Amino acid sequence: MKIKIEELDLSLQTRAGTDAETIDNYAEAMADGAQFPEVTVFTDGAHYWLADGFHRVMAAKQNGRTVIAADVRKGTEDDAVVFGGGSSITYTLSNARLICVDEATESYLCDVQNVWDALPQLADPAISARVYAALDDSLHRLDFDFDRETFYASVPEAAKILWDGIGKIRYQPQGEVIMTGHSHIDVAWLWTVRETTRKCARTFSNTVALMDHYPDFVFAQSQAYLYDKTKQVYPEVYDRIREHVANGQWDIVGNAWVEADTNVASG
Repeated sequence: MKIKIEELDLSLQTRAGTDAETIDNYAEAMADGAQFPEVTVFTDGAHYWLADGFHRVMAAKQNGRTVIAADVRKGTEDDAVVFGGGSSITYTLSNARLICVDEATESYLCDVQNVWDALPQLADPAISARVYAALDDSLHRLDFDFDRETFYASVPEAAKILWDGIGKIRYQPQGEVIMTGHSHIDVAWLWTVRETTRKCARTFSNTVALMDHYPDFVFAQSQAYLYDKTKQVYPEVYDRIREHVANGQWDIVGNAWVEADTNVASG
C-alpha cells in the first residue's frame, strides 16, 4: 500500500545514521524509474513507525515524493525497534576503481608524514634541526618537474637520503617504546551484534593478510567474545588467527568476555 511520508515516525533508526551518498544514489535511481522494495512500517492504528527503509524514504523525500510503497504491519513501537535491529542489510557495490599502488612511493609518503608529525614533539632543538634537514634534503631529491616515471624513479634515493640523515643523528634514548597494532571493536554499540560479527571477519582477515606481507607486524586483540563469534561464523579466519598466535605475531590480551567502559579511568 501507499503511505504518506509525512505520517511516518522516523525516530527509530537503529544504525548510527543515514548516509548522504547512499540517499543521493537511491534518489537518482528512483528518478530513472528503478523499483525499490517496500519500506516496513508498524502501526497501532494511530501511529506509524518506520522500521526499515530509512534511506529509501529520505531519497523519496529528496525527489519531492509525498507517498511511498510500504508493507504496513500491526504492532507497537517496540515491535518496530526489534524488527529494525534484525532486518536484513543489502550492500550494493555502486562503483569501483582499479588502482595500481607504487609500494615504494606509498612507503616513502608514510615515512615523510611520520617524520613531519614528529618534528613538533622533539624537545631538543639541535636534534629537531637535524631531522628537519634530513627531511628537507630528501624532498629536494625528488624529481617533481619531470614525468611520472622519472618521479617514481627518484623515490628510492630520496628515501635513502632521509633515513641516512636521521641515522647519523646521535642521541641518548630516555626509554624504549614498544608499539603494537590493535582494533577496538565495540560489541553492539551503534550497530547490531550481527554487524559486530561481520566487522570481526573484515578486520581479522585484513590483519592476517598484513601479517603475511609484513613478518614483523604484531597485533594484539582482546575480548574473548570476538574470538568465539569468529570461530563460530568464520572458522577459516579463526584458523588463520591460530597460526599467527603460534608464530608470535598475534597477541591475545585482556581477561574480559566483553570489554566494559569501567576500565576507563574517566569512568
